[in-house]
Amino acid sequence: MALTFPLIIIAYEYFLPQQPLPFGERDRVRGRVKSIFWMLIIFAIPAVIYFYLRSLGVSEVDIGIRKTMGITDKISSGLFVDFAASVGFYLKKLIYPFPLNFAIVEINKGLYFIIGAIFLVFLIFQLLNSS
Repeated sequence: MALTFPLIIIAYEYFLPQQPLPFGERDRVRGRVKSIFWMLIIFAIPAVIYFYLRSLGVSEVDIGIRKTMGITDKISSGLFVDFAASVGFYLKKLIYPFPLNFAIVEINKGLYFIIGAIFLVFLIFQLLNSS
């Protein structure tokens, strides 16, 4: 949550302005998004501190946390695939949140990669189109 919350706020502020924008107001909104981005870096600081402290107290028994913390030691060659699969998985969870499992260790990377990659390409296309 601490890592994705700032991105969600930026996307919300960028794509869902509070009022319809008159001509030329898009630049004002972009400036607001940039200032919000810099303010949200402050939210990232507690996340970094949390993961650092968590890594100090992680036991070797907890496989899920060890995998999560292991990404700081090395960058996987399939980082984009894993990232896109995670995006696809959580998009599915937004629409259909079942099963309600707190400890998810394995996902269907093939299926969720396709969903996540399509969403990320669409998102990049929208960002490039709006500027």
